Amino acid sequence: MGLSAKDVSSFKPRDVRSLVRATRGRRRGALTDDQLPELVGVVLEPESRPVVTYLGYAVRRA
Repeated sequence: MGLSAKDVSSFKPRDVRSLVRATRGRRRGALTDDQLPELVGVVLEPESRPVVTYLGYAVRRA
């Protein structure tokens, strides 16, 4: 038994610079994990090929 991938959707930051700033702020301890999504402003791109960041789900094979 294993998993069968059903759907994968790429998401990316609206602006790469906001992701860099947020990452640096998190590393310095100036930001919490809860603050990151709003600062980065990720958008889904269902038709894009996932590179690194993606959402998806799978189901157990029968």
